[in-house]
Amino acid sequence: SAIPLAQLTFNILASVPEFADVFFAKLVQRVGGWPIPYAVPNQDYDGRKWESNEERLKVMGFRKSEEGNALESEAELSSRAAGIMRVYFLILQINPPHGPLSPMFQTTRYWSWFARILDEKSLMQSPITAELIYTALNVMGHDALQIWGGQWIKLLALIYEGVTVGFGSNRCIGGQTAEGRASRVRVQLEIERIMSTIT
Repeated sequence: SAIPLAQLTFNILASVPEFADVFFAKLVQRVGGWPIPYAVPNQDYDGRKWESNEERLKVMGFRKSEEGNALESEAELSSRAAGIMRVYFLILQINPPHGPLSPMFQTTRYWSWFARILDEKSLMQSPITAELIYTALNVMGHDALQIWGGQWIKLLALIYEGVTVGFGSNRCIGGQTAEGRASRVRVQLEIERIMSTIT
């Protein structure tokens, strides 16, 4: 269902002024900083400390669990964020026929997303990071190879290193949880699939 949703959203973005700002704000509201990506700090933008850990977790994208009043688990957020981000990456993949969309929905944003997530050290240990990297590669990894060529291969090599041996003192992308390890394997297999298409 992500492909038709992405196409519909793309059509609205291309035809309704100001929709891009509203839609991107809703993306951030639903999944926290993952569309940018950024780590939520210990205080709000105005310097105010979060009233509770629950308030900070909500800003990070956590919602009430379907099983009760408690907040969803990291695995539930990861699954939900991956679905929402799949739609976002599919929008980035569409080539607009009538001129570029808002900067947040242009293809170059895909490269920026990878650059930011790999630079945000506080996100590296989150299993959500590995799952979203897998989602991004699954949607547009081969297209990115066609667009950026050798530079994309270098970035894939860096990600591959991050999911196999890790960056210094065995700090692998996705951390050491079961979800993180599973997502790392998916990233590894997806990179190998993309690289196998090079002739």
